[in-house]
Amino acid sequence: MNQHSPIARPVPLPSVVDRFPCTQSQQRFWLLEQMAPGNTSANVALCWELRGSFQAETIEKAFRQVIDRHEILRTRFVEEDSVPLQEVVDHCDFKLSVVDLRTVPADQLEKRVASISKEEARISFDLSRACLLRATLLQLAAGRAYLLITVHHLCFDGMSIRVLGREIGEILDAADNNRAAELPELALQYGDFALWEEAHRQSADFETERSYWRDKLADAPYFELPTDKPRDLERSHAGAAVSVLLSNDISSRIDGLSRSEGVSVFSLSAAILAAVLHRWTGKTDIAVGTQIAGRDETELETLLGVFINNIVLRFAIEPDAGFQAHLAAANGIVRDALVHQHMPFNTLVEMLNPPRDPARTPLFSVNMIVQKAFMEDHRYKHFEMLGRPSSTPGALFDLNFMMIGRPEGWRATIEYNPDLFDATTADRLLADWTGAIETLTANPARSIAELPVTFPAAATAVDQLAPAAIEALLLEHAAVAAVKAVDTSNGAYRLLVVPDPSCTQPLETLPATLLDHLSEIAPALSRPISISLVMQLPADVGESLQDGPAKGEVEPATNAHHDALEAVVSELWRDLLGLTDVDRTANFFDLGGHSLLAVRLIAKLRERLNVKLTTTALYRAPTIETLTAQLAALAPINAVIPEEDTRIHDINPDAPGIPIISINNYSTIYAISKHFSTPRRSISVRLVDPDAPFEPDNKSFEQIADAYVELVKRVQPQGPYALFGVCVHGNIALEVARRLIAGGDEVAGLFIKDVWAPAYSAHVRDNRKIRLLNKVHDGLLRLRRWRRGELSMFDVLRYYPIIRSRRLFLAMERFFGNTLEMETRLLSTTSQGAFVSYLAAARNRYMPETYPGDVVMFKTNESPAGRHFDISLGWKAVVSGKFDIAELEEIVVSRGVEIGTVEAAARIEATLTRAEGGRA
Repeated sequence: MNQHSPIARPVPLPSVVDRFPCTQSQQRFWLLEQMAPGNTSANVALCWELRGSFQAETIEKAFRQVIDRHEILRTRFVEEDSVPLQEVVDHCDFKLSVVDLRTVPADQLEKRVASISKEEARISFDLSRACLLRATLLQLAAGRAYLLITVHHLCFDGMSIRVLGREIGEILDAADNNRAAELPELALQYGDFALWEEAHRQSADFETERSYWRDKLADAPYFELPTDKPRDLERSHAGAAVSVLLSNDISSRIDGLSRSEGVSVFSLSAAILAAVLHRWTGKTDIAVGTQIAGRDETELETLLGVFINNIVLRFAIEPDAGFQAHLAAANGIVRDALVHQHMPFNTLVEMLNPPRDPARTPLFSVNMIVQKAFMEDHRYKHFEMLGRPSSTPGALFDLNFMMIGRPEGWRATIEYNPDLFDATTADRLLADWTGAIETLTANPARSIAELPVTFPAAATAVDQLAPAAIEALLLEHAAVAAVKAVDTSNGAYRLLVVPDPSCTQPLETLPATLLDHLSEIAPALSRPISISLVMQLPADVGESLQDGPAKGEVEPATNAHHDALEAVVSELWRDLLGLTDVDRTANFFDLGGHSLLAVRLIAKLRERLNVKLTTTALYRAPTIETLTAQLAALAPINAVIPEEDTRIHDINPDAPGIPIISINNYSTIYAISKHFSTPRRSISVRLVDPDAPFEPDNKSFEQIADAYVELVKRVQPQGPYALFGVCVHGNIALEVARRLIAGGDEVAGLFIKDVWAPAYSAHVRDNRKIRLLNKVHDGLLRLRRWRRGELSMFDVLRYYPIIRSRRLFLAMERFFGNTLEMETRLLSTTSQGAFVSYLAAARNRYMPETYPGDVVMFKTNESPAGRHFDISLGWKAVVSGKFDIAELEEIVVSRGVEIGTVEAAARIEATLTRAEGGRA
């Protein structure tokens, strides 16, 4: 009889079921991956010891159940125009790895476990694949094992440890006792939080956060400890740790002093650390970073995900002050910072725009964590789960001081970067820190100046050669024709190097060669932040630390290839930074560039020029001049490809007459233009690329209008002008027209559709009865558009917070069979929708001045009507010229349906024809 092996069924590929913007916390870790692909400092490593009765198969099933519950564990990360997005898939094929160590000799077992733990923690994740979690069961003996878990920070934080441990334990216990696991119902998923955060960033409350942090940190110096070893050009993420368990007596004194002084243990720990850092460095302006949980709502407490946010604590030290006075001041600093904790760190960096250095974290180098241990010990009926120390995957900061509260007392740990600090320095620092804890908790009246510390002699003994000497040393190299050392704000420096014409080495490898040369001839020197190659030394980059040594005059490169590359770089800088002109020697970050824009710029250069380029290249060469020099060595001669401006759509560009310029709304103006009796030039202008994600800033409505004026002048340098806008774009059109007139230009026509004057919008919001009437009108309008097929049920329901928070709109959307459309609209929410929200938020802070020209307003059934509503929607109080209302039932351009476009075209054409006749 023939025997047939069973046919293996292929595992179905996962399908995308949801798509969300990344949260600000996720963007930080995603940017870290872009700066150093494959680094493992964003890995979170955990270890539980299992004792008792357990099966590997049951543990694997428990993980599968947790992954099914939490969408964030079924999430992968994709890029669109260099912006990260979350994609949730329907399933993940999780496998538990099992390593049998039961035959390893007892004297070798601990070493073998440590080796495997370290290896597992330091394996990088592929962010484009869902389930950024892996687990390994180390079987040590009968009834004893270690469960190693590694998760990426993109989907996990400290409080997630507790959630994961409780759920795995409960599921295993339920399986052992043949019952259903009792897990809390998840009212939300992480994607809901991402959408909420995006909305919060557009709210008025967020402006308060900006104002506080701007005042607090605007002039803060960069604080760091002197290192034992030269800092490399790029940030190292090597990690090591030293730790000590504080005695029961000291642990009790920590808790007792915090109670007697009326402060938290966190504030007490922060005050002690600030005092120690002052004594080590002598500095009185101390900045320390820390992380807050970010789970203000109870619904978030049972979720897995990354909710943490970095905040910066800035302490002003008075050395002669008593510690109690210092503690009171530190407590106030901590309290105020926590009140304003919702400022995303990414946004804070963008707002403050500190000097960028790829070898340093922005704003702070020293971090502090004070918390109760997230890993809980739990005893179930047939087994125990006991938290155990885990391997350090890597260091996110130069130094990270951690106070972890455990049942046996407080444990003090310092994570440090061994590429910067020797182990002996870390040990000395730990001893001084814990010694200060012991001293000050016993005698809080002691002054800071009396605090005993062992000063870091090894760190300060590093031979810091003067940058002028470095210039002279580097000039001796045969490949160098000229060199200039340029200061940066934190005392570090960068080098500009002109290659010698005789150099035959590929230019892309020359900076590394020169660094190696410096290390050989002076191994203890303080290395530069970066070495950038230039064709000539610019006179205005910064003051040289000596008189610009050179071995001979070097002719600047003027070939067509170099010029074409510089034209591409300049064009992308202008577009991304929103500037009309950029000095080729200006620093990208000084002009308002930030990390996301840097990633976007490098991505566009890679695409346009077909070169291999990392984001770090921009930190090394942050000017058009220096970046072009780097690209000249990388980009093929024929790589420069012109790119059209996708923000401008020009219809009938050669047609005569006054052009009609639409602020956004390309489809509407295109449909209207088809019905002009004679061809007329019709243009749609957008401030941002409609296909690219949008990063909001803090510009006023007037500043946004100025940007549109520049765009209008670009497509039509001289008047007379005619402008068209719908809803909030109509507000922009009016402000653009007002500014054109104020500048001496003629505006022949301003056409707006269903546009509310800002003061009238405020009036409706403040009047309860009118507000309710408008809400009813808006709901009926959405239902009408849904019946007509212009909106999905998702679009109707997503505006109701109670439905959105309970995720019923997702179920409804799937019921109506429009999942693909839903995903498209979710993406739209993160780009084009984000820009509209940005405009609306700016408009709500704006009050227009009197407009002196004539206005035609198309008013359709989208605007509320009746005796309670002003027929002009508030504009008659603003417009001093002629204000005409053209009432139409609808102006609709959607899915092949056009309503009202013929009538709108006739009215626009009649107005412009009269203006043209008057000019003839």
